[in-house]
Formats: sequence, structure tokens, C-alpha cells
Amino acid sequence: MRALLINVGHGQSPADPHPRHHVAPMDLAQCAALLEADGWRVELWDTVLTPQAAPAEIEARVRQKAPDLLIVRPLHASLHTAEHLLRSQAGSTPLRLAMGPLVPHVADDLLAEGPEGRAAEGAIVGEPEPTLIELLPHLRAGRLPEALPGLRLRAGQRERPRAFLKDLDALPIPSQHLLVGRGYRFRYPLDVDGPLRIGYVLTSRGCALGCIFCAPVERETFGTKYRFRSADHVVDELARLRDLGANGVYFIDDFFGFSPRRIRELCEAMLRRDVVLPWCAQVRAQGLSLDLLRLMRRAGCSTLCFGAESGSDRVLGLLRKGVTVAEVREQAARIRQAGIQLVGYFIVGVPGETDAERQSTYDLIDEIAPDLVQLHIFNVFPGAPAMEMFPERYVEEGTKFTGPLGLDQRMIALDRERRRFYRRYYLNPRYLGRALRRRWRPLLHNFGEEAEFVARTTRFFLERP
Repeated sequence: MRALLINVGHGQSPADPHPRHHVAPMDLAQCAALLEADGWRVELWDTVLTPQAAPAEIEARVRQKAPDLLIVRPLHASLHTAEHLLRSQAGSTPLRLAMGPLVPHVADDLLAEGPEGRAAEGAIVGEPEPTLIELLPHLRAGRLPEALPGLRLRAGQRERPRAFLKDLDALPIPSQHLLVGRGYRFRYPLDVDGPLRIGYVLTSRGCALGCIFCAPVERETFGTKYRFRSADHVVDELARLRDLGANGVYFIDDFFGFSPRRIRELCEAMLRRDVVLPWCAQVRAQGLSLDLLRLMRRAGCSTLCFGAESGSDRVLGLLRKGVTVAEVREQAARIRQAGIQLVGYFIVGVPGETDAERQSTYDLIDEIAPDLVQLHIFNVFPGAPAMEMFPERYVEEGTKFTGPLGLDQRMIALDRERRRFYRRYYLNPRYLGRALRRRWRPLLHNFGEEAEFVARTTRFFLERP
């Protein structure tokens, strides 16, 4: 039995040229591991890596493969492409499923009866693995069962809800051999010695933070209750990544820093088992002591990312961040003191933000001096609290990088201001000197990709929206 899993990111012309990197679809890799354990031959295609591929070309390749099972994971910018891809395989692949964070919001479209039938035969809603585990015997028999929790079969139907997994260690390690070395580009600074081969690891699930701007789709998939894998289970996966040739790791947890005790256990396990790779993770702009940060550094932590968002306490309160500017300063200083690089996320254009408050954000960035800055333009997403608060800010094509594209001249002026800040910050000789002192070796080993990234970044800086 052959299964083809596709993360759909092709056939789209990005609406904004903001530089960014890739993140591997770990939910697909986890489902691939379950299928492989059940005896399936599995391929995983991530067309995010080839965004300009023609949809017709991908559809023809899938028809030629004629897998027994096709699972498609649509992304926000590729919903129509994913629907056409599924529909185009109706004659060659009867078992066609959709899964992923966006599926609950688009399942009715994918399951609706049309002149040529339905695009998908079923939609996995919520945490996919427990549903897939129960589906396996039915998939081998070539059919989908009725009334399975987590599986929607018809437009307008609402599936029975399924409880979230309690024991993440019960799942097999994701099929990392389907991801490592496939061309993923990681753009945060990482202390690698040699050409970067990035690996992605998800160590926890759930996020209960209340930031108003966060799109809720991931919470619908993994819930708000924090669950995590044991330290040894994670280190087993790190060892496998190392065996596959990965020399850097990005922990893609929504909130890696939820439990300092758990971070300590993980770092101690890495050191005890001598599985230490340069790694990066997202934390909160508070809560990590200098002692813990130094332990993280010994265990390979190269870079930490946090959302500082604003230099104004009033704006931080509006965003419901639960941190203060003083805490941002203190956490950034401790990260620096531990010898760890910092990536800072910031948001400008929050409704009601004054020019002075926005300037305080730029001043805070200059003060804490992140090794990499991402300036997002405030946007709203369906289901997020901000959507109810500021519905007039919604633009379907908008992203966190672009904000509400085409909304009005203010957004264009804000984008130009952001690019001016980027130019001033990144072209400052002090910043360039600091970056070269810390990163000259990784830059040298990855010169071709870094030069290409610099060229794209420069175009973004100079382009007038």
C-alpha cells in the first residue's frame, strides 16, 4: 500500500516579498511514521520548497504515482490549489483526505458534492494522530468508516469531537528521513560548523496564552492545555536527526519556554547522553533565569526567539501579551549574558497606536539589539480576538508580514516606514560588525545561500510598496 502526503505550498505568487524561512510540516511527518509502522510505503512532498511549481505539473505527477492514499495539507495561501489537487485525483486515487490546522474551516468546501464529485472523501479535524490510528484498518480495506470521532465525511456534517492525546510519548518519532536534507531553509542565526542541514522537532503541544493577534487554528488542532514529551523521547529524536546528518535543530513549539523545570530536564538529558546540537526555540520575553539560560547554552542553545511586540506598555496591554517593557529588557539582557543570540518579533500598526508609541518600539529594538528583527504589521485573522475587535482590518490576502494589504494609504506608509527602519538597523556598521564576529563561520560555510538571502533582503529593503 502506497501513501502520498503533500504539504501544499505551490502554485502561488506570494503577495509580499518579506524574507522568511521554511518550517517543516511535523504533523505530516508524524502521520507518516504511523503509516510506515502499519506497513505503508510513504512519500512526503512539501511543495512549499518549490512555490512556483505549476499546479498542473504537480497534479500530473500525483496521477502518475496513483497512490492508494492521498493526504493533503492545505495552507492559507494555497486553499484553492489544494482543492483542485484533490479533485484532479478522483479518477486515480479513491482515498483522498485533507488534514491540518486549516481543515476545520474549509472542510465543507472540500467535501461538498459538485458536478465532478467531491474534492476529498474525508477531512481529519483536530489532532490528527488518534483519528489516523483508528482509521488504519479501514484504509487498508480501502474505505472510510462512518461516525469516527475526528473524521468529517460530508459537507454540513459535524464530526464527533475527540479528546486530545495525553501521552505524547506513545506516538512514534516522526519520519525525519522524509524531511532532513530536502532543501529546507532556516534564516535565524545558528552556530553551525559546516553547511546547514536543519532538523525540526516538536516537543510539546498546546498554548493557553491570550495574545489577541494569534490565529487560533493551531489551538484548535492541539488545544490550550500544555502537554509535552519526556526528555528522553525528545533526545531519541535528536539522536536520529544527528544520524541523518542534521547539524542544527529548530524546536517549533508554540511556547517552548512554558516550563523552566521541563527545559532543565531536557538540557540535562542532552548533556548526559552527549546529544548536543546547535538549536533554536521560541520562548516568552520573561521567566528564564540566567542560571537556566547558561545550562541551555551548554546544551547547544544557539538562539532564542521571543515576541517583544511593542515598546509601549499600553500597547502590550492592548495586545494582552502579559509582559512589560521592563521584563523584555531584563530577559533580553539575560539571554545576551548567557551567550545566546536573540531574535525579536515586533508589531507596528496596532489600532490606536500613536506615532510616539511606535517610535518607542523602534527605540526598544535599538536598545536590546536583537541579532535578527522581524517587524510585523498588525493584522487580524478569522477566529482571533482581534478579528472581533477590529473586523475592518481583515483582508483575506494579508499576512503578519504585510498587514491588511491594500486597505488604505496608511498601510502603504507604514510598510515604507518599516523598510526604512530595516535599512537603518541592518546596515548599521555596529550591527554588521557584531554579526560578523559571531557568525563568520556559519556565513562562510553557507555562503551561497546566505548571499542569495542577502540579495532578496536587499531587494525588500529598497523596493517601494
